[in-house]
Amino acid sequence: MLLVGPMLGGVTRSLVPATVVLLVGLALGAELPGGLAGSSRSTSPRWRSARSPGLWGVFMAVIFRTQQAGPLMQQGVFLAVFLSTAYTPQPLLRGWLGEGAAQYNPVTHVLELARQATVSGIEPSLAHTLPGVLALAGMGAGFFGLLCLVGLRRMGR
Repeated sequence: MLLVGPMLGGVTRSLVPATVVLLVGLALGAELPGGLAGSSRSTSPRWRSARSPGLWGVFMAVIFRTQQAGPLMQQGVFLAVFLSTAYTPQPLLRGWLGEGAAQYNPVTHVLELARQATVSGIEPSLAHTLPGVLALAGMGAGFFGLLCLVGLRRMGR
């Protein structure tokens, strides 16, 4: 039960601003290439990817046991997003960032999964969907979930 609260907090923090931005964009005349169905298909990866920062925060909290670990929580999430294609498309990234970090970063695959539903030029396909689904499963239930359980077990000793 200790893990559910932070995960729900992360999901809420991601869905509220995304919904507001979507509604304001539609009110100002934005077009959705995938339509409303495409927008709803991009919602699932959004809330599923919000679990990972919540679990990361729980892990950092149980390891350090102090509020001073707060910046470390934010720094880990910032690095994961910054080293992905969140700010710059893959073809424009050069050097180690484009050829290594962004290409193998699971956040990049989640972004591609979400973008295929709303961005014109990215056709919905298994090639765009499967890596994102695997990245979500690996980050959420796999890596960060396991870290949290190990941290909670250590804290209980």
